[in-house]
Amino acid sequence: EESNIIVTMEGSSKEEDRKKIPEATQKKIEDNKFFYTRAKYVFDYAMQEWYQPLEHATLKTDFLRLSEAEIGALYAACVDDLYKKGPKKSERPPRTTEEHLQTLKELEGRIDEAIKNFGGEAFAKLSTRSPKDAVTDKVNDRMRSILEKELEQCDGSDNGATCAFVQAARRAFRITSGAEVLELFCSSSR
Repeated sequence: EESNIIVTMEGSSKEEDRKKIPEATQKKIEDNKFFYTRAKYVFDYAMQEWYQPLEHATLKTDFLRLSEAEIGALYAACVDDLYKKGPKKSERPPRTTEEHLQTLKELEGRIDEAIKNFGGEAFAKLSTRSPKDAVTDKVNDRMRSILEKELEQCDGSDNGATCAFVQAARRAFRITSGAEVLELFCSSSR
């Protein structure tokens, strides 16, 4: 049985999240069509908004709410990863502090426990985005191995090869640990 682990912000109700946005920022969002559309998408279409009515028709899901400290630590780690690997590599000092690292270690443990409760593997995503663009060595190695097996079993047609690729990609993003989830999140630009 396939499953999801969805990471959401603490206080994930739409109204609570909107109240956290300062009035001046709300005004800027309303005045900018792009930001308004994006904010509306985040608040109206986040998985926690539609999951319950459609629970019967989608993957079994566990929601892990992040505290503000966990959000800050994950953000710092993602920014550091971006500067290490991005086109504008920087020699600037890292944002991630020892406190952040401790917070991330604890979050990793919480995610490990959730994955264990799902039988050892899951697909992890944030409430509105998934790290499908994340290219890590582990995902690449898994993808390569799975794709070879899938291609051996396909009928040799272009359609069969495409199906093999999609199936391999889907399987390659099954994660087995909290460390892997955090690595994917930090490697993703989504």
